Order: sequence, then C-alpha cells, then structure tokens
Amino acid sequence: MKQDSPLFPILCFAVLLTFTAIVTGYARWVLGYPLCGTDEQNYLDIFTWLDNGGVWPISGPGYAELIFTLRNWTGWETTSVVVAVAVVNSILILPLGLWLWYRLSLGESRWAWLCLPWLFVGSYFIGPWLEGRPQQLGMLLAATGAWLAHRDLRRQGYCGITSFLIWLACFGYHALSFVVLTTLMFGFWARRFVQRCSGYLTLATLLLGLSGCLALGALWYPLIWLDIRINHIRGASVSAFFGALALGVALLLLLFHGLRRHEIGTHWMRKLRAALMLRWVHWFMAGGAILALIWQYAWLGHLYA
Repeated sequence: MKQDSPLFPILCFAVLLTFTAIVTGYARWVLGYPLCGTDEQNYLDIFTWLDNGGVWPISGPGYAELIFTLRNWTGWETTSVVVAVAVVNSILILPLGLWLWYRLSLGESRWAWLCLPWLFVGSYFIGPWLEGRPQQLGMLLAATGAWLAHRDLRRQGYCGITSFLIWLACFGYHALSFVVLTTLMFGFWARRFVQRCSGYLTLATLLLGLSGCLALGALWYPLIWLDIRINHIRGASVSAFFGALALGVALLLLLFHGLRRHEIGTHWMRKLRAALMLRWVHWFMAGGAILALIWQYAWLGHLYA
C-alpha cells in the first residue's frame, strides 16, 4: 500500500489550523456567535451560581476550575475568559483531534479523514466546537488517552502510567469524554486479549484504575452521585443493577476467553476491522446519526425555540 508523504499530515494540519482560525474569528466577531441560547450561556449562569456559593452540578468540574484559575490570573470578567478559552479551543481542537485519529489509524491519513462525518454530526463535537464547553478539551483528552492506551497495549500488553493519568484527568474534566475513553480502553484490551497479547492481570489493573476514578466521584461530581443514589439506583434496584452489570461483564469475558482459547480471535478481529473500515459503513452510520438529530429537533423542537 502506498505510504503517505511525511509532509502530508503537516500540510493538512496547517490547512485545518488556518481554516478553523478563519471560521472561529468570522463566527465570533462578524456573526456575533452565539446567536441563540446555547450551553455556553448555561455555563455562564452556572459560574454565577458557583460564585454565590453553589456546588458544581453537572459534568465538567475541571472546566470550571480552569475558568476560575484563568480569571484569577488575568483579572478578566468570567464572560471574557470563557470566550477566550472557547476561541483557543475552537482553533486547535479539530486539527489536533484529527492528528490524534491519524496516529490511532496506524499512519494512514485517509482513515483519519473518515472520522470527519462522525465529528460533525454528533452533539459531542459540532455543538461544542464554537462554544465554551468542556467537551472541547474533553474530546482531545479522550483521543490522547485512546492513542496512548492503544500504543501501550500493542507494544507491551498493558497500559502505562501516562494512560492512567490521562484517564483520571478526563474523568475530572468531562464525564462523557471519560465514558468514551473508558469504552475504548477496555475495547483495546479485549482486542489484545483475544490475540493472546494481553492477560487478566491487565484487566485487573484497568478495573482498579476505573475504581480509583469513580471513587473520586463524590468529590468532583457530588450532585450527580447524589442524584444517582436517590433517584436512579436505590433500595432493591442496587442489587438488580449491579447484578445485571456483573452478569453482562461475565458473559463478555466468557466470549473473549472462548475466542482466545480456540485461537480464532485474531481472525475475527481482522474481519471486524475490515468491515468497520469500509467507506459505506462510515457514511451509513453517520447518515443514521444525522437522521437521529433531525428527529430529535423535530420531536423536541419546542425546547430549542
């Protein structure tokens, strides 16, 4: 297969950096973005609430600490700091994110470009791109952690300390990014496990790291933890929830163990990867996400008016 020129990724990065800088500047200072009620406005209201003694209510406590720290250093108003952070993130996140996907795709830039439909159809990315929200840096942390975990598991069969530190930082900065990174890390382990390149000790280490992150939930996400305990998982539901979770994990481990034992895991992983790399699969699933967003706004349009 023809290899990309070493200068090609750098050229793409420079073009994207220029593009995002122009788009960000035009949206902010020509169009006057944001044009309507957005999460940036919601976070500004939350910062005001925190200044009045409130407790951090939702995802992104690390984002709040970043804003308050920069506010103390610069002496700017909260709104100015939020806009400045949003502008810097808007310029850098897309180029850096695609570079990380390029690294994850084992050096073939065309697979990184196939991530573009995903990045632009999901509310995880397109909404936060021009806004001051924790998803921006959170996505970059998730991509960085995924790259490190993929590299470590491929080279040595276990995740290094840097992967765990990024994992912890991701949990403290943005909950959804933490969920995405956690799924990818365990998925990468499962792939190496069925290929006989990793073992149960690595799984135990990952579970220990996950437990350590979640143990900080009461500190970083006190209201979310309280809401889960009071409204979602309480009484008999605790046993049912964790029982179903344990059963699901056990069934997955049995499946992975069977694939590993019968030495068919590598074969199926190659077939799965080949299927996921088909261009029409990417566009089909991205199209499904677009239809889901259209349905969301059609069904819940009154909430966005």
